[in-house]
Amino acid sequence: MQFFLNGGVPMLAVLAFAIAALVAAIRFAMAPDARKVGAIVCLSIAAMLSTVLGFITDVNAVCSHANDFVESGGPLAPLLIQGLAESLSPLILGFGLLTAVWLVMAVGYRRLAPRIAA
Repeated sequence: MQFFLNGGVPMLAVLAFAIAALVAAIRFAMAPDARKVGAIVCLSIAAMLSTVLGFITDVNAVCSHANDFVESGGPLAPLLIQGLAESLSPLILGFGLLTAVWLVMAVGYRRLAPRIAA
């Protein structure tokens, strides 16, 4: 749960697009149809872009507050290291789920190949 909270609000978009792509990939693997691939590719691209956007948004939030932290007498290095670690959460979630999506797609393609050859 802390991992999800570290990423903040952008994690919701990452999760939504990646889960939609994963569900579509599972449906493709269960009943392979080449016409479904385009939608899964588009959902995967949306998940990837939301992942990168989430990372950029989180880094921006850290950088925006760094000056206030330094002015209050806090050391900058620990703040930046912790902020970067938390900012990586959308990348980890998004690319982890996208890896699962395309592993499932590989199963679907394996099941689709005999149908194309026939």
